Amino acid sequence: MIDFTYDPRFQRFSDFLGLDKYVRDDFELSKKVVYLYDWGAKNTKGEDFVDLLKAVTKLKHTLGTTVRGKTLVNDMYHWVRLNEDGKRAKEEVRLKNLELSVADQEKLDTIERGKQVVRKWSRDKTDLVRQKEQVDKQTDAEYQNIQKQKASENKANKEANLSVDVKKTDVFGPIRLKI
Repeated sequence: MIDFTYDPRFQRFSDFLGLDKYVRDDFELSKKVVYLYDWGAKNTKGEDFVDLLKAVTKLKHTLGTTVRGKTLVNDMYHWVRLNEDGKRAKEEVRLKNLELSVADQEKLDTIERGKQVVRKWSRDKTDLVRQKEQVDKQTDAEYQNIQKQKASENKANKEANLSVDVKKTDVFGPIRLKI
């Protein structure tokens, strides 16, 4: 920032803008000139006075104005302020969206962790169901084997019982039956 009272850069820049010597003492107008000077220095990324004048001339052509003096300073100042405020507002919105994106990412991470827990639980449940099915098959097979063994034992017992002599007593005496 330049001191507008005695700085030769301010005086040369004011001459370039067409400001009268007596108007330069106006504090508000001088602040606007200094703001334009700082804007030009920032846009040219240096302190080269010729590059600064080129940037201001380009702005003047962009605005399409041919006026000089106080009107030119006011028009350029308002355009630069609006442009800078717009850039700052866009940056604030971008940062706000970035913050929202971070919050959204945290929510997505939480949801993903929940999904992983559900998937693990589902795999565990599926494994338990498969194990239960295997146990049921084994139990059914063992039950079938036991039933077959009992059936064969019963059949063997029946055959054994049929070959045994049975004694029965009757009124007429003991009767031997062979079945």
